[in-house]
Amino acid sequence: EVEASRVPSYIVSVDTEGTSVLTAWAADKFNAEKITEAIKKYDVASKVSHKKLIIPGGVAVLSGKLQEESGCEVLVGPREASGITQFLKGLQRW
Repeated sequence: EVEASRVPSYIVSVDTEGTSVLTAWAADKFNAEKITEAIKKYDVASKVSHKKLIIPGGVAVLSGKLQEESGCEVLVGPREASGITQFLKGLQRW
């Protein structure tokens, strides 16, 4: 979905041991600390000129803590992957 949007983007993967985002969040395998760790591991700061991070809509509850941990502006994306194209294209208008 991200590639289909044709909006230049990076995807940072967080190891959730094969579980869905919501399941991983509930099991504390997808949290602010692990996301921040992944951002640092992949050296995202050297690849982009901004500090915006989009998280899945289903885990919006992480946004405050993640913003605090990462120092990034955290945006809550759509709940479903099918909404990513429209969401990213809407961001381009900023």
